[in-house]
Amino acid sequence: MIGAALVSSSTRTIAIVALISLSSCERLDQPAGRTPTIPAEASTAQGASRETTRRFWDIYRDADRLRISGENAKAAERYLEALAIDKDHEDSLYALGNVRLAAGQEDQARQAFRRLVDVNSFSARGFLQLGSLAVDPDSPLFDPAAARGAFERAQAINREETGAQAGLAEAALLSGDTAASLHHAGDVLVTHPANRRARLIRGYARWRSGDLPAAKSDLEAAAGDPLVAHAKRQQPDVPSEGDTKKGSAAATVTADIRERGLLARALARIAAQRREPGGIDANAEYERLDRDVKSAIARNSRTKNQKP
Repeated sequence: MIGAALVSSSTRTIAIVALISLSSCERLDQPAGRTPTIPAEASTAQGASRETTRRFWDIYRDADRLRISGENAKAAERYLEALAIDKDHEDSLYALGNVRLAAGQEDQARQAFRRLVDVNSFSARGFLQLGSLAVDPDSPLFDPAAARGAFERAQAINREETGAQAGLAEAALLSGDTAASLHHAGDVLVTHPANRRARLIRGYARWRSGDLPAAKSDLEAAAGDPLVAHAKRQQPDVPSEGDTKKGSAAATVTADIRERGLLARALARIAAQRREPGGIDANAEYERLDRDVKSAIARNSRTKNQKP
């Protein structure tokens, strides 16, 4: 009885081994020792993918070269070609926005930056540029409320970025909210006492309150060192960590559009005056700034009243 059981067990074991061997043989359609071939369709798809990737980077690098050489229209065309391959490539969108702006195409620049923040809702640089577009009174896109919203979003993403806080100070100033403007400028100066926009805003508030000596001191500080200021403007704008896509090289920007706006023009003026023999006429500069700010506030008020 025991012997019969052993025979039965052995028979089952032999049958299982035979089935496994047969199954293995059926799966192998190649001689032993050779790697199974990749189907022709898969090989073709992989080759096409590599070629598309190579073409994308060739176009993108050519667009960068054109942008750096100042050929903004041609650079925009090439960035659009790159985006036709990868519509969500963040560096291409960011660079496209900047070359559009350099060519005076502000609305198209805004579209590119909006697309960037749609692709990446944590793109601080995208929100900073949108805020900068909306805070310039000379732009048809002037909208201090929209600028404030964009700068608030940029600040929420990266609280160590003082550019957003300084932007909030400027947006508040051009909305007629002097108290909020001074509050934001003060927050900037706590960590960055040399911030030129914040010093100009604080100086303007002091001038309006009648404290000319303190206002003059702030204006001198806001003028800064013209050579240092020029050097900073020539440095590339390096995106924050995590703000690039698919390991792409950082999109450099030779002209930071955060230099745009009423305060940027005032800072450029006083920096130029500092080099003149007579120096800066603080009272005259604040009077001019006061006229410009009031004009911007009036324009913003008219625009709001015209909206349905």
